[in-house]
Amino acid sequence: MLKEPTLRFIGVERSLGIPHVIFATLVIIAAAAVLMRMTRFGLRTYALGSDASAAELAGIPVARHTILIYTASGLFVFLTAAIMISRVPVVTPNIGGTSLLLDAIAATVLGGTSIFGGRGTVWGTVVGALIVSLLTTALRIFGTDPSSLELYKGAIIMAALLADTGMIHAKARLMEPAR
Repeated sequence: MLKEPTLRFIGVERSLGIPHVIFATLVIIAAAAVLMRMTRFGLRTYALGSDASAAELAGIPVARHTILIYTASGLFVFLTAAIMISRVPVVTPNIGGTSLLLDAIAATVLGGTSIFGGRGTVWGTVVGALIVSLLTTALRIFGTDPSSLELYKGAIIMAALLADTGMIHAKARLMEPAR
């Protein structure tokens, strides 16, 4: 049982019948969305993801900004881990396992974030996470073997990557001058 009052408040308790973990998650999602779309940090991050050399030519300090990106990523991992451990009675080093890694990648690419960088939104990733969660739950309800779930998630990732690559090539062909 959780002894830490803050974690207990977030992970176990409710207000108006709604778990506090939902409010905490929405605050983190909104903060990430604002950070990425409405700040210089977010705009520079998208520019760096699109083309690092062009970002450098535009005056973005690439090395410093890369460190800031990793720092922000670490902060969001910390917040997510705090929410995650507030929901379980016993914490182990491998609480998420590789299953959550595949879920995160699948949610990101399904949400429209390009694996090649420079494109994507926080809200798209949230929608992708909901889709992955629904698919995983549906496959479990239909009696799919738990070890097969990883195969399906991998197939989803591959399909999304192929679609993204196809879109990039189609866009490049459309941008070519007519012959």
